[in-house]
Amino acid sequence: MSKYITSLELWKSLGSDAFTKVRSETTTTTSDNTIFDFAQQNLISGSETIYVGGAAVSTGFTMNYDDGKIDFASAPAAVPTGDYLYTGIEDSAVQKTLLSSDEELEKVVGQSFSLATTSETIDVEQLQTVFFLERAPVNAIVSLSSNTSSTVTDSPSYLTLTQGLGNDYLFDAPSGRVEIIDNFPVYGQQRLKVSYSHGYTFANMPDLVKELNRLIAVRMMVQNNNFKAILKGRDNFNQASLEQINTRISTIAALLRVNKYERI
Repeated sequence: MSKYITSLELWKSLGSDAFTKVRSETTTTTSDNTIFDFAQQNLISGSETIYVGGAAVSTGFTMNYDDGKIDFASAPAAVPTGDYLYTGIEDSAVQKTLLSSDEELEKVVGQSFSLATTSETIDVEQLQTVFFLERAPVNAIVSLSSNTSSTVTDSPSYLTLTQGLGNDYLFDAPSGRVEIIDNFPVYGQQRLKVSYSHGYTFANMPDLVKELNRLIAVRMMVQNNNFKAILKGRDNFNQASLEQINTRISTIAALLRVNKYERI
């Protein structure tokens, strides 16, 4: 699964001609009454709503999107019906493309935007008290320690610093700024050690990051000729439109690369 967008978001961004909508379709049963088939294959994951006895259900089954099948853990009380979208490309192939677009996004921007925890060491200049953390956006500092050894050794002695006015340091999350106000570190290499959480949850991913991921995914699909099945004879993605996509990708990537996103 992509860190940044769903396959449903990708397809919807391409317009209604990119997929076909099906509503209130009754599935066909198998001999054991647990596996049910839709009439179509290549369902778009996340587009489906499954009904049993007229009521929507979301648990007790798994979906095979490529084959258009529902596999219930036990026989449902009635033959399932469903709403869904389908297209000409297997969902598993789209998911692989989205994973590749995740990697490409992080490569061109130089960072990941998904939620994570990072540890880093910081060099301290003489009389330096203000530092900026590398990853953005910073959510919270997990721990901050100062190496109190007067010289660099294989066994540094760390003092855990406390956040807050009247304690050891102040922290501003939007900028990732750390200011030491007490227990000042000795200057030198790797004098501070910090662990902090950063990034966005999937639900809160910024629109600009999602747009970049979508554009990279579309470019990958077009370049691999997998997109032909949904063009339906139209030349929507000619050389001129690809150049526009490339230009927009470069613009967003440069913006995210140069600026910490939360400062934009």
